[in-house]
Amino acid sequence: MTREETLEAIIVDLWEILDDIDSYDDMAKDDDKLYRSLVSTRQTNRFLTEVETDGYRLNIAGKWVEVEE
Repeated sequence: MTREETLEAIIVDLWEILDDIDSYDDMAKDDDKLYRSLVSTRQTNRFLTEVETDGYRLNIAGKWVEVEE
């Protein structure tokens, strides 16, 4: 897989996670406990992508980038 294909796959994976979290907001409108449970479970999938962090930088498919606050 080329770097460009890898980056595209990462973007798609992360977008799907965000889209699911947005859907959970609609599904659990009046149930904060359910919403937090769904989000907590789904957000862990970000670790299945080729993105790592040391808390200050992101390693995206083997290249470290600074995270601005």
